[in-house]
Amino acid sequence: MKFFSYLLILLILPVTGAFNAVESDKKETLIKKWVFVDSNDQGILYKSHAQLKEDKGGMEFMRDGTMVVRQNAGWCGTPPITYANFPGTWTASSKKEVALEYEYWGGTIKSTMTIVKLDKNELLVKFERNELIRSND
Repeated sequence: MKFFSYLLILLILPVTGAFNAVESDKKETLIKKWVFVDSNDQGILYKSHAQLKEDKGGMEFMRDGTMVVRQNAGWCGTPPITYANFPGTWTASSKKEVALEYEYWGGTIKSTMTIVKLDKNELLVKFERNELIRSND
């Protein structure tokens, strides 16, 4: 009976390690610069680029848990829109959910981003919860 217990443990350990490797690979795939492409019922689509675009929104995820969000620099959304980079942090709370906290022109945003699709070229997400914390300036 002991033999079968040890055998079972030896078979289970590599399998659980494989799940961690998949999660780690997803996290590695997320760590790059993403530029906004489109928004529809499925979510918000970003494409991987070498640099964030001056005239488009986007996000950059870094290994140390920090991020840069490129978004509207002011309260007005009427074109022409001026974009700016805002600092923030990110934490993978599950395989598909990422907790974000970043600044915007009026304070801080706390959000949960659900990953619908992620590969080396495309990121499709939905923002499930947003909390706006206004600055008192």
